[in-house]
Amino acid sequence: MSQIYRIAIVGCGGISNAHGNACLESEQLDLVAACDINSQALKRFSDQFNIEHTYADLRQMLEKQTPDVLVIATWPAIHLNNILEA
Repeated sequence: MSQIYRIAIVGCGGISNAHGNACLESEQLDLVAACDINSQALKRFSDQFNIEHTYADLRQMLEKQTPDVLVIATWPAIHLNNILEA
């Protein structure tokens, strides 16, 4: 039996849709949480992909959800900060 990976995503803007769709298409990926400081983008993304656990704070999401994989879908200039927080 294949392992199922718990996926969390930070950044719920444009590119996040591609990652969300990839999670839906894979039997090995379970999109469990999303994080964005923009509450409208977060709500839109979580509604679209039926995500129950949403956060405005990356550290809080990582502590509470303990994902196997973190998808960083923020602006490139913010990637390093997201990596250091993770």
